[in-house]
Amino acid sequence: MKSYSIIASLLILFNILSAVVSVEIQNVDTESGTLDIYMINTEEVKGFQFELFGMTLSSISGGLADEYLDYVNYNAATSIILGASFSSSIIPVGEGVLTQVSFSDYEGGDICFGTDPAFNVFADASGGEIWTDWGDCFGDNGCASGVYDCNGVCDGPSVEDECGICGGSGPIENFDCAGNCLLPE
Repeated sequence: MKSYSIIASLLILFNILSAVVSVEIQNVDTESGTLDIYMINTEEVKGFQFELFGMTLSSISGGLADEYLDYVNYNAATSIILGASFSSSIIPVGEGVLTQVSFSDYEGGDICFGTDPAFNVFADASGGEIWTDWGDCFGDNGCASGVYDCNGVCDGPSVEDECGICGGSGPIENFDCAGNCLLPE
């Protein structure tokens, strides 16, 4: 009886771990200002929200999002793309272009998905969060990791000190971060 319980638990865990969405930035054309968000999903998708940085969003259209979801839109000011179903519509398991993005104001550098989990999420058919693999950035500066230091340098060494100064050396002796004199006790 115990072995059945362990096997059932492992099967449930396997199903949870294999339920994944993978998204990538593909087919980037900086001349015409277009790119595709490509998705592979092993779970049905009822909605999504993600940030896309490195240019200004101009429009989104087409793809699986337009085909299956009730609402698809973007906000250029926040760089957020949103898709949702308010009915029983879902994107079925499979793969394809989620949406095509038109953009402007690309000045070189990387185009990347956001990293804040509050703004970058996919939802399953019941509205629960799906584990998502966010693909690499697109870029012409060689930053495949998408990890920038506080100076905006890909894989750079700079960090904020205790005073919040990028590359700073922390509080100067006898002064706190606000510049107030610290008197010895």
